[in-house]
Formats: sequence, structure tokens, C-alpha cells
Amino acid sequence: MHKVVAFLIFASVNVIVFGQSLSPGQIGNNQVLCYRSAPQTLSFLIQPTGGTPPYTYRWQRSNNGSDWYDITGTTAQRQTYSPPVLGKTAHFRCRVTDNVSASATTNAVSISVATDLIAPVIGTDQTIYNGTAPVPLIQVTEASGGSGSYSYRWQVSDDGLSWSDIPGASAPGYSSGALIEDRWFRQWVIDAACGSTAGNAISNYPFHIRDSELILCLDKMGFWDPV
Repeated sequence: MHKVVAFLIFASVNVIVFGQSLSPGQIGNNQVLCYRSAPQTLSFLIQPTGGTPPYTYRWQRSNNGSDWYDITGTTAQRQTYSPPVLGKTAHFRCRVTDNVSASATTNAVSISVATDLIAPVIGTDQTIYNGTAPVPLIQVTEASGGSGSYSYRWQVSDDGLSWSDIPGASAPGYSSGALIEDRWFRQWVIDAACGSTAGNAISNYPFHIRDSELILCLDKMGFWDPV
């Protein structure tokens, strides 16, 4: 008689349940800055989720929006980053890595930097006769840089050192009255967002009006007469 022996074979199966995929969150926001201004600190608006916490962070920079490199000195646990003062537009993002080395990058933000504010050039020196008015002062070169929204203020000085505002003189050009003494003129440009600067501080050419010398000639009787 044959004996039937039953073997029971038990197999164990490990079932690995994967959680939600890593979402790096969102950083903010785009910024528009004046030249030589410090950017605001970048931080997470929406926290990372999914993957296998805890997370580490590495901030990255790009100068063209395409080629990215890690920023040295940004610690693995830091969720914020304070960019330095920028001389040109730059882009930033953060690479988030979870506990099993899965990684993803956040959205990129742009920090746009305006060019430096430059005041207009208002021309060259004039020499005029005593008691006459100089040629109207105009902008030979217009203001540039900053946000592009400008207003103006004219100033006058009797020594080229101490300046005072000319009441009501806020147009791009200025017409002085008759002068009997030397006068220097300059123009300030005021940008709506990026401060102000004076023309002579940029060009170093103050507008100087000089007294004329008295011109004499001989008349027919041999006497000196003013011309």
C-alpha cells in the first residue's frame, strides 16, 4: 500500500507599500529690485510633502534660467535663503531630497535687477554778458536706468559747492533770468522707485555762467566808450 504524504509549503511575501511621491513644495516670489538693493529672503510658500521624511534642502542659482548650480554654504536643514546684493538678474530654486535620496526641485523665482540710475547731462559752460540771460538749459543726454519713471528738480549755486532748489523748476529743461553774477546750475533726477541722483555728481560738469568783461573802444574823438 502506498502512503500519501502531504507537504504544506508556506511562502512568505513581503509587500512594500509606497507612499505618495515626493512633492518639493513651492517657493516665492519673483522680485524686481533697484540696482545695489538687497533681495528679500526666499522661503517656502508651500511645504514639501510625500516621499520619506525627513527632508534636506539645497538652494540653487542660475544666471540664465537654464544652467543651475548648487549654492555653497546653504545648510541641508535650511528652508530659507537670503540672496546677496545682485548686479544683474538671477534665478533661484531649491532641491528637496527625502530620507531615501529621492529628490525634486521647486519652482524657480526670478530676481530682476534694474540698471543703475544715471542723471541727465545738461550741456557745457556758457559765457554771457552781464545782465543777460543764458541760453535755456536742456538735457543733452536723457536720464536712464532705475524704473524709468522720472521727475526732475533744478538747483542753483553761487560757488558750485552749496546748492539750493529753484522753486517751481521741475521740467526737463530750465530757462534762467538775466544774471549779474556767476551761477552754477545742476539737475536732479528722481526715480519713482529707485531713489535720486544729481547730474553733476555723475558727470562732474556743473553748469557755470560767468560775468562778461567790460568791452571798450576808442571813439573818433579819442575817448574810451563802452561797447
